[in-house]
Amino acid sequence: MEYSAKVLGFIFGEDSVGATPEERAKTSSQMFVRSQDQLAFDSEGATGLRMTAEQALHYYGIDILDEVYDRGSAILVCKRIEPGYSLTSRRVQLGLSVDELAEQAGLNRGDVVSAEDHKTRSSIHDIKKMCEVLGLDIFEMSFKPFAELTIKT
Repeated sequence: MEYSAKVLGFIFGEDSVGATPEERAKTSSQMFVRSQDQLAFDSEGATGLRMTAEQALHYYGIDILDEVYDRGSAILVCKRIEPGYSLTSRRVQLGLSVDELAEQAGLNRGDVVSAEDHKTRSSIHDIKKMCEVLGLDIFEMSFKPFAELTIKT
């Protein structure tokens, strides 16, 4: 889908320049913030994980950023069992217990148990700490199913 200069200006800010979303994102001062399951424009008081327009475009694509512009936020979760399923699968794949992951991530056991439970919402910052230990890309978490996640080595 083609996006007009006007729409690209709304998404990336009027200070951005270029004819393509990639060009606009590179020159944009617009920041985004993501939670466990949503992406939105950054705002004062936002507590999620901040990311640049270039990062947001790279990981989620222009259609998601357009949804943020249209609706105020965009849902990132690919399946309702995420991110718990991916976190648990990778922990088990690495042979780590819940307690070992908690210790290595600097979290308490309850934080890990909650993050692995698809029925609860966790702090994106706790999930990020777990991803760092597990070698997973936090920006892909929830957005891609476990089989498609980038595993950092």
